[in-house]
Amino acid sequence: MKESICIENKEITIYFENKLIENKLLEKKLPVIICPSNYEDCNEILNECEKMQCSNFVFVSISNINWNDDLSPWYMKKIYSKDSDYLGKADEFLYLITNKIMPQIEKTLLEKYKITPEYYSIIGYSLAGLFALYCGFKTDKFKKIASVSGSMWFENFEKFVQENDINSNVKKIYFSLGNKEKQTNNPILKNVEEKTIAIEKLLNQKGWKLLLKWILAIILHNRKKD
Repeated sequence: MKESICIENKEITIYFENKLIENKLLEKKLPVIICPSNYEDCNEILNECEKMQCSNFVFVSISNINWNDDLSPWYMKKIYSKDSDYLGKADEFLYLITNKIMPQIEKTLLEKYKITPEYYSIIGYSLAGLFALYCGFKTDKFKKIASVSGSMWFENFEKFVQENDINSNVKKIYFSLGNKEKQTNNPILKNVEEKTIAIEKLLNQKGWKLLLKWILAIILHNRKKD
């Protein structure tokens, strides 16, 4: 089951696990997971979570994102000739999430489903993974953060982590990275493993005990048609 709304051209989809409907568990407090993503359908994620018998939660995807602009913390030149520069609009996007999208999510959940958010988490993949961690430094809205194959290669991000502190409201941080992601000819992307480990160590020095999980060669691609 899902509920869709649109705010400033961003498509927000609120997903409910089937078991919530079947067991009539809607009148309660539940964790809400925010996921900036340009995937059109996140039902597969919910299906996998149900198979794993995860605790109940509400999953919210935000799509129609300008990937290089909305998720980058500051300006950076493009890393591929056919790509575009990173315009550094993460603060603007975060403001939209915390001041407009999250209040609307809460209104929708309460009025239609009698759900109150217990707390918010944020998860992201690739540049959205970098953005998720960045949010931990910039706002007190998220209790848990997951950076999946986060773009820790982003220019000066290691320095940013060294010079700033994560908000005290954040309680847990998760990193994962494919163990072959550094195997690329791009001189910037090939540093992703080195930078991820360096940022993990910096956070450890600040008192964080991260869960860093190495994934065996995650490669996302479109299947070639036979």
